[in-house]
Amino acid sequence: MVIWEDAHHQDQQTSDLRIDLSVDTAKREAVFALHGFFYSKGGGHKAYLSLLVYPEKVESLEFERARFVPESIMNNIPDDSTVSLRFTMTQPPNLMIPKDRRVESKPRYQAVVDTIASLGSVNRFTIYLSDLSPEIQQELALLPSVFSSVRPFGRLQADEKWAPPSSLYQYTFAQVIDLTSAAPVSNGDSTKEFEELGNPVEEGAAIPPPYSPGDSQRSGQSIGPSSRKRRASEPLLAHSTEKHGASDSSVLGYGTPGKEPQPPYTRSGNPASPAHFSTPSDRKRQRTAELLSPVTNADIVSALRQVLTYNTSLSNRISQLETRLDHCSSRLDSLITEFVAATDRTRTPCRYDTEEAEHVFSQIDQRIEDGIHDIRHELEDTIKVEAEERVTEEVRLQHEELRDKVEADWTEDVRKGIAEQIASEVEEKTTREVLKGIAEVLMGAYQASQDGISSLFPGNNRFGATAALPGEAALRAAVEDIQSKYTDELTGEEMIGVLDLLEENPLSAVKYNACGEETRRVYVMKWKADVSGRGIFKSTWYKR
Repeated sequence: MVIWEDAHHQDQQTSDLRIDLSVDTAKREAVFALHGFFYSKGGGHKAYLSLLVYPEKVESLEFERARFVPESIMNNIPDDSTVSLRFTMTQPPNLMIPKDRRVESKPRYQAVVDTIASLGSVNRFTIYLSDLSPEIQQELALLPSVFSSVRPFGRLQADEKWAPPSSLYQYTFAQVIDLTSAAPVSNGDSTKEFEELGNPVEEGAAIPPPYSPGDSQRSGQSIGPSSRKRRASEPLLAHSTEKHGASDSSVLGYGTPGKEPQPPYTRSGNPASPAHFSTPSDRKRQRTAELLSPVTNADIVSALRQVLTYNTSLSNRISQLETRLDHCSSRLDSLITEFVAATDRTRTPCRYDTEEAEHVFSQIDQRIEDGIHDIRHELEDTIKVEAEERVTEEVRLQHEELRDKVEADWTEDVRKGIAEQIASEVEEKTTREVLKGIAEVLMGAYQASQDGISSLFPGNNRFGATAALPGEAALRAAVEDIQSKYTDELTGEEMIGVLDLLEENPLSAVKYNACGEETRRVYVMKWKADVSGRGIFKSTWYKR
């Protein structure tokens, strides 16, 4: 990720670029390149845009283990694996573009082109590198020593092997453009620019070199990005007081008694470059020159006045900085809101162009279809065998359930049929025997009334006695038969109960005598059940 401040003093960042670092301390050669790619509107292969940072332009390089990691690179990256490299240059980097080709990118890649163009106009940017091994971090930590301020400027040369475009990106159809190449600034323009900063310029005075933002970055007291930016915005350092008057104010608030304010470290009255206020090596040389010259009372008073004026301006500068920070904070919030809204409007789920997206989708569909076809063939046999097993098991279970149900129903139906048939036969036979016995009794009674003698069963000595009541002989015969045949099967109480039933219903005795042995047994068991209080027609009472 690269973070920089654009021409509008807004912090920008991007993750669309890559960096190549090539440093050979033995050969004293180095080159740094930031590059990205884009697709032209006319189609064709991808084209590259690169920013080449030659070591001659690098003023300082600072290494730091990132304590503040941007949110866009924090996801799934440990804090101890992220470092930052802050480049401070005397001039903006050189831009490398395709040769004989217009830079007209597709809308999707316009952000890359704009990012390269914005970075090509700044002298300072910070690169965050994440997910680095400890060995690589140790090597990167040695880079600042190569570009430290204690060494003379221009200590490394551009790497002739890696600086050409053909060595970096394997193609030769490219050209390098120096964005800073322009007509030199005249002495009059420099004088006018310096006067706009509030410093008077005497005739014959030496005009300082252009202000370099890298000088202020290397010192503890920053005086702003550049004189051009200072003219575009409200000056932070200007300050005037009633004690010294409006004429005592300057860029840093310094002044001398009876004269227009002069920058520090100036003994001849010539204004010094603002870079002299921040560059350690320049300050060291100037302090050495001042120590060799005698110090006067005027110099002491001037230095005290400068210190007092500078301290007085600090509160005003701090309030201005707080105001700007509040403005930047509100502006940042509004930009975040606008960016989120714009992202929601322009967001597309596809990272590529329409043609590439269609090709990718077609490949995905084809692979999905092939996978489905293979899986279908692999699962057909498995599903078939499993289905057959499940159907066989289900049929077996249904067959067993149906068989059990049919068997139970059939057994119950047969049992009911047999019971109904037996009951019907018994009832029919009993009815026939009863009717026959009644007819015989009536006939015997009729003959007895005609002849004066009553003999129900002539020729039988057991019933030869005269009957006092009708049916008495039948009751006696039934009682004797029951006592002779069922003494072992009936208890005394049950026997008495059965005889009482016959006494209460003499017709039952007649029916009993008219039946066969099997039917007589059924009657006895029935009477026994009635006497014992059980239900009639149990499953075992009629069996022998």
